Amino acid sequence: MATIRLRRDQLDLFRRIRPDLTSDAELARQMEISHANLSRVLNHGRPIGASFIAGLMKVFGSEQFAQLFEVIPRDEDDAA
Repeated sequence: MATIRLRRDQLDLFRRIRPDLTSDAELARQMEISHANLSRVLNHGRPIGASFIAGLMKVFGSEQFAQLFEVIPRDEDDAA
């Protein structure tokens, strides 16, 4: 099965153009997820889930999905 991976470099760029996103805690608040969940994804490699994806779409707009995430085909995912 294919998986979805956060493009952290793109997230960092998006955050820089949003002066209201001064901290991970503020991003988590606007995403309506816990700061702990955000930290686990960003700092500890936890797989992203539906609430994380939906939260980023809420903050940055669903039209940014392809910029913020990449789909990893099954064969590439299995090799990792």
